[in-house]
Amino acid sequence: MHGLHALAYYSNPTFAVTPETIEIEVREILRESRVRNRQDGLTGALFFDHRYFLQVLEGDRTALSATLGRVWRNPLHENLVIIGMEPISERAFGEWSLGYLNPDATSASIVNEFAGGGPFEPSRLSTVSTVQMITKLVENAKLAA
Repeated sequence: MHGLHALAYYSNPTFAVTPETIEIEVREILRESRVRNRQDGLTGALFFDHRYFLQVLEGDRTALSATLGRVWRNPLHENLVIIGMEPISERAFGEWSLGYLNPDATSASIVNEFAGGGPFEPSRLSTVSTVQMITKLVENAKLAA
């Protein structure tokens, strides 16, 4: 089935997380992904809390599957887990080929809300709750800007 879908997944970084590697490695992921996502008609957002990459992508199911294959082969990710892929009626992140959200003091309460009071574990999220959490983080980032 084609049409508009949302794909949610998480993975772990393979690199040692330091301010320098975040700047270099995450910037490279974003640069490559934004170019490719524009070409493939995908939109979405990436949240990185220094333990997990949590991403929602939106677009045609075929393009999402191809992108997932590239992420799977990317040496900067490991332990990739698909949360889900579901049909959607409209894009939540239509203005972003790939928005980037990193944790800060103001986003902590949003992450804690979805963590259920414990440490953040994306394995507890559904596709819908992942989209909801990242949407709230985006709204929070826009308010802070």
